[in-house]
Amino acid sequence: MSVQNPIEPGSPPALIEAAIFRHAMAADGARLGAAVSGGADSVCLLVSLARLAPEHGWSLTVLHLNHGVRGAEADADTAWVEELCARLGLACHCARQLIEPGADWENRARQARLRFFREQMKQFSLDRVATGHTLDDQAETVLLRLLRGAGPEGLSSILPVTREGLIRPMLGVTHVQARDWLAAQGLSWREDASNQHVHHTRNWLRHEVMPLLAGRFPAAGEALARHAAAAFEDRMFWASAVERAVENLFQTTGGALVAGLDGIRSVARPLRQRVLRAALGRYAKKMVDAAQLDAVLDLVEGRRSAGRIRLAGVEAWLSMRKVRIGRPVAHRFIEPVEVPAAGTYPMAWRGTSLWVSRLEAPPATLRGWQPGDRAGWGKPGRSLKEEFQRARIPAWERAGWPVLAVERQVIWAGALGSAQEVEATELVSSPEWGPGSPI
Repeated sequence: MSVQNPIEPGSPPALIEAAIFRHAMAADGARLGAAVSGGADSVCLLVSLARLAPEHGWSLTVLHLNHGVRGAEADADTAWVEELCARLGLACHCARQLIEPGADWENRARQARLRFFREQMKQFSLDRVATGHTLDDQAETVLLRLLRGAGPEGLSSILPVTREGLIRPMLGVTHVQARDWLAAQGLSWREDASNQHVHHTRNWLRHEVMPLLAGRFPAAGEALARHAAAAFEDRMFWASAVERAVENLFQTTGGALVAGLDGIRSVARPLRQRVLRAALGRYAKKMVDAAQLDAVLDLVEGRRSAGRIRLAGVEAWLSMRKVRIGRPVAHRFIEPVEVPAAGTYPMAWRGTSLWVSRLEAPPATLRGWQPGDRAGWGKPGRSLKEEFQRARIPAWERAGWPVLAVERQVIWAGALGSAQEVEATELVSSPEWGPGSPI
């Protein structure tokens, strides 16, 4: 198959070439992977890249993942892609991974493709992997995210370039343009019957909602895609500003981000929103939506009385005018250790030991603090919780706080203080001693 025909202005190859250099998607001489399902969009992408490759010194590798759901039809797609690659003289790497039908199938299949692309990039030292997302895909994604309450960053939708090395050079090409160009070149493609099933949300948007919009607004798709492009430009501007603000406002402590409440409140609200979204995004298992962000804003800005909000894999916790954003703090079970006399005792939950040089009280217990514990020093009757507050110890740091207590009377609580009848020092563990090891 010849791929050396001249590139016509306004054709998919010309639009793809312009997008690649406008967004610095791939340098000359880059090693590119092309994700090809066999559908019109991905075939248009592959043939266009093959025609552009000699001029720019790109090497092309075709990547194809068979989800196995459509049985023989999917296997026929794989064979067809392999035959196309053979005619183009391109290497083709195919894999098969069954994605069980059911709820959230589209997202699970997408995650499988992303894993496949990462593996192939690593195995074959690919600089970028190009996917065949079109202007229509972009318009549908903008509408879908708008309906789900995404913020300005989310409305940039399908990014031209991702941090993982994916590039989308066809975001300026419509599905109709791709099909018409392939037909004019005498090229064929595969049709996936499952793309017609409107019980999938994206197919419903594509086949029912978008045509309805186009009947009243003929350029609806182009307008939505332009909105995504403008949102992407804004996103790039804000990304730099937000990164600086996160570094200035937060400190990384114990695998989480911790910031002073006054500092967060001091920045303008548009920046504050983006900073909190970015901080949550470092730990969240999925995109933080507008309602979840609003709940965290209410916490930080004082409109919510509760001090702790848990989202998908991340929590925001307000205590002592500090906010912690990170993985949920798990309850730590602490095995009590009896301390009948002076000596060295293990604190297995911290990987350290405690040296007790003087103990005139009855036998004590080395354990984690509990609500209701009373401090055995200072003002009589003061609770250990009051001591935490006086010392400005945030709530998330109190989990597993070691104490030496006689029943509920605490005679040592680390940095909080100790009673006169005990001298105790927390010792850093040595290589010879580990958590739970005997002394």
